[in-house]
Amino acid sequence: LRAVNLVMGFAGFALCADAGVRALETNAQRIFYLLLLLVFSKPALIAGMINNDNLVLLETGVLFQLLVRSARLRHARESGHPDRTLDSRFRGNDNRDGSSYLANVVVIAVVLALAGWTKFNAFVGLAFWVGLLHLVAILHRDEKLLGRTSFILLAGVICGAIPALANLATMGTVAYVPVDFL
Repeated sequence: LRAVNLVMGFAGFALCADAGVRALETNAQRIFYLLLLLVFSKPALIAGMINNDNLVLLETGVLFQLLVRSARLRHARESGHPDRTLDSRFRGNDNRDGSSYLANVVVIAVVLALAGWTKFNAFVGLAFWVGLLHLVAILHRDEKLLGRTSFILLAGVICGAIPALANLATMGTVAYVPVDFL
């Protein structure tokens, strides 16, 4: 079990690192990001323990990869890149061409939902940042406020919020905190 947690923790860290390196433009930005990631997340300490932090770190890494992919797909659409996939069934989907963007949004929503079932505080942070990035896309008119992608992401957030809402209904708090923990 410890080995599985170790693999999840380091895989999540590697996915986060790779996504950041691919998204940033200069070597100075990349080095700063990697140093920040190394210092902030304490990957060896977290990965060495058996806990849900390793799973949420893996989910975060997957989410970072998906967000970088979304930016690439958006850039390809805007630049008229010839490799973009056109699928008439998805034309007009929030001004997106192709099914790959929609599929990416669905997977982002699924990862958000999984994060909500894994660790509440990570879910809140991840949902906040995905929402903020989506809001920026809306403000830049890359997305519609009431478009398909907004509803898909909202569905992921609602599914991820189910455990917190169940805790709120049964215990009066969104997260269980043992008495001995305080």
